[in-house]
Amino acid sequence: MPSPALRDRLHPITGRHNPLLKDLRAVYAHGNLTDDGCFAIEGVRSLEEAIRSGVRFRAVFFTDADDGATQRLTQRLLEQIGHKIETYVVPAKLFHEAVTTDSPQGVAALVHRKESTLDDALRAQPALLVVAAGLQDPGNLGTILRSAEAFGAGGVFLTEGTVSVYNPKTVRATAGSIFRLPVATSKLAELIPHLREKQVKLFATSSHKGTPLHEAPLREPAAQRLLLLCRNHVMTITPLQLENKGRRRSAPRAEAECFRTINEHR
Repeated sequence: MPSPALRDRLHPITGRHNPLLKDLRAVYAHGNLTDDGCFAIEGVRSLEEAIRSGVRFRAVFFTDADDGATQRLTQRLLEQIGHKIETYVVPAKLFHEAVTTDSPQGVAALVHRKESTLDDALRAQPALLVVAAGLQDPGNLGTILRSAEAFGAGGVFLTEGTVSVYNPKTVRATAGSIFRLPVATSKLAELIPHLREKQVKLFATSSHKGTPLHEAPLREPAAQRLLLLCRNHVMTITPLQLENKGRRRSAPRAEAECFRTINEHR
């Protein structure tokens, strides 16, 4: 049971029409941002990663379940959450109606997104940028963000046809990388010329032909700024999209292995 001082910080929400709860429910239903630019996170690990990463919270929601595990979880997180952050306790039924992930842990939050630009992504030296083009599986996109951060990418760009990075399944799959890695959206036809102006060397993965990754000239002086263009789970892209856009690389392997190979050759 949280201490009396901590319990006093929890404001009760009793009806499903509460504006904050409606926003939380809408984010989980549609996978988009709220009107004021917030997305949803759920679970102990996600909240602790957000706290450590300095994310700005709009509100935190705890279920009112009275079992020992939930009470200890509430105590643990309230001790880490700043006193200026609004915290609420929600009936378990209303909480589970809003938070529709598999096996929710009894805590969720609305957090403000961090807006990023191309210049933010290019600050890493040498810069590695990732573009997700037409990626539709939330879990795969989350894995790419997680791998991109692990291997030192400066940022990820999402182009048309790609699932929302704020989809709750994507957010969960990033394991906290979404809080730290610059992410921006752009149209591919506009992004590629802009990157060329910034002297970014373009590489695109392909399931056929091309050069094996370990033979790619990633150590050339001109390759100090690299872009990897990814399209689906095995990171392939069609020749039509690659026309006049850079070198094609064959990479019929999982995204983490692609990033590892690039990292070893930089």
